[in-house]
Amino acid sequence: MSWLFNLYSLITGKNHKNTPPDVIRTQLTEKRALPVGLAEFHEWSERIIAGAMLPATVETQKYTLANFLLNLKPTTAFEEDIYFIHCLRKTACNQVADYYRKEVYAKKLEKMAAEAAEKQNSAEVTAPMGADVKVLEVKRV
Repeated sequence: MSWLFNLYSLITGKNHKNTPPDVIRTQLTEKRALPVGLAEFHEWSERIIAGAMLPATVETQKYTLANFLLNLKPTTAFEEDIYFIHCLRKTACNQVADYYRKEVYAKKLEKMAAEAAEKQNSAEVTAPMGADVKVLEVKRV
């Protein structure tokens, strides 16, 4: 039965809504030619974006995919779709983690600044050394 869904996807270029997960999994792990023209890039990137299912805008995801293509080894002409799907999802994960890290760091800086200001306000002010204090010079021979 899976041959029928494979045939449908070959003819239409898309999967049927009832395509079994095994067929989709097999399609994702097949090495496919990387896009060469702009039309191929849009078709390829839309397929990858549909598989990644991320809430980001299509434009930013296409930009990210273009960066992934630029960073591939020069000898790479074929790659699995699942590779790019994983890369997109990992990049999204990295962005969330980086945002959270920066948020925690900013809170930590605010807390440290507040503590420093409190410490400076509560510290006793001591008078500087008076003019009557003599500084000894050490003469080296």
